[in-house]
Amino acid sequence: MEEFICGFSICNTTEQELISPPSTSEMLMAASFLFPMLKATNFKYPFRECETPMQYAHKLMGNEDYSKKHAYAIMSDEGRMDSFNSFMDGKFFKSPSSPERLNMLQYDLGAVLESAPPTAIKMVDIGGSRGELLLELKEAFPQLQDKDLVVEEFNDDLGDVPGITQVQWNFKDESSPQPIKGALIYHLSHVLHNLPDLDAVRLLQRIGEAMEPHSRILIHELAKGKEMAMVHVAMVILFGGRERTAEEYRKLAEAAGLKVTFEAFPPFGDGVIELMKPEAEESLCRETGGSLCREPTNDRSSPVT
Repeated sequence: MEEFICGFSICNTTEQELISPPSTSEMLMAASFLFPMLKATNFKYPFRECETPMQYAHKLMGNEDYSKKHAYAIMSDEGRMDSFNSFMDGKFFKSPSSPERLNMLQYDLGAVLESAPPTAIKMVDIGGSRGELLLELKEAFPQLQDKDLVVEEFNDDLGDVPGITQVQWNFKDESSPQPIKGALIYHLSHVLHNLPDLDAVRLLQRIGEAMEPHSRILIHELAKGKEMAMVHVAMVILFGGRERTAEEYRKLAEAAGLKVTFEAFPPFGDGVIELMKPEAEESLCRETGGSLCREPTNDRSSPVT
């Protein structure tokens, strides 16, 4: 690695910086190798998640092990997942709190929680890091207990988080089904944008296999647009993922056998998308006497049918 960096005439940095690069190294390195990779592959695109400019760079540098690993696995091997998890505690544009943002986007989380069967886990936050969102939810709805709120993560670098339940799940392991069946809400915050389309569809399918009629998937993501171009590019070059438009999320949902039942994308910041099984929405509407029915509308900040 040191010899490679010296080839770019920047050896005036300290030895420690060369040996222990900052967390931005993945982004800067992948960006540097984007166009060389496109040229070498006759502009083959989209990328697969372990065949991005990140792996291409390591291959050219002779790092055969890293050239076959996911960007997260590389970060873990270099001891930077704890730093990454701390960063993800903040996510993007996290003020106000998640319950407040949902309310501002006209998503009635309180009504959804009231509709839950008594024994159902209320929220499973998949890829939820150290449970920051669930703790915000618990503060807004004090009746929620530890057992009602579950964080599912694939890595074990999180430590214990008081006030919630922690479970490990790797959705890419086809022999490991979603461990929580029939939860009220399966939550994905800035997860799908890490994934290529086929992987995103498969994740939604695997969650769908665990869903009951009352269940829904709640997605927090940025909408693809010129304001989010830098984030979009970051997802492309690091993970083979991308930001998506509302229409593209509808296509993902349809491919996974689900239906968009609510969407709201503000001009800036996180949007929210709710997915349910097509037959489940009609059943829930009848069971609640119409209180959770989704009315037709052309307003992007309202439920859709």
